[in-house]
Amino acid sequence: PLRTSMAAYFSYMRLSEEQQAAHASVSVPLRLLRLLLKHPSELRDDFAAGVATTPPAAWRGIVPQLFARLGHPVTAVRAQVQSLISSIGSVLPELVLYPALVEQASAAASAQLGAQELGVSVSGSASSTAAAAAAAAASQAGRLSITERLRAEQPKMVEQLQQMIAELNRCTLLWEDLLAGVLTSQSSDVAARVGKLRVEARRVRANTKLTDSEKERIVCDKY
Repeated sequence: PLRTSMAAYFSYMRLSEEQQAAHASVSVPLRLLRLLLKHPSELRDDFAAGVATTPPAAWRGIVPQLFARLGHPVTAVRAQVQSLISSIGSVLPELVLYPALVEQASAAASAQLGAQELGVSVSGSASSTAAAAAAAAASQAGRLSITERLRAEQPKMVEQLQQMIAELNRCTLLWEDLLAGVLTSQSSDVAARVGKLRVEARRVRANTKLTDSEKERIVCDKY
């Protein structure tokens, strides 16, 4: 039944594209994607055969959902989704290149800013943290592979789009704004440390067993 349903869905998508039907619904491609996600081992060959005989433009309505599955834990699913996105990008590069390049630029910017926020968000279990990191790495690797394939087909378009994204990032986030954000995030920590130093200094000065010179020396040396 699953293979029959998948074959029928692919036939519908092919006929719709051949007849240029004005179908705004994305339910059929989403159902096909859902079948692959739920039954990857049984249906991956049927899915690959259906994709090979279906126009890539038939999937244009679910490109964001396909990108979201690049970090799927099953290798076969990731490979099928990556191949499908690359096929769509060959026909409709404007739907694929921008999200792929923007995500890469965001990841590079996050790495440049450092792991300040990442160090705070480790409250989950070790297994869930490792799974999330693996999914993020797989997704990033998939986007990079898709970009490199499209770069070979449309080198000038990729270069121009990268320049545009870089300029948008430069205009959107000024260095002054970035510095202000860093100072704001550190201000609470600095205030807490200053408060602790004042408490310790008062404790030393309240010690009756020390002379005034010894108190001043301890405060200067330690605080």
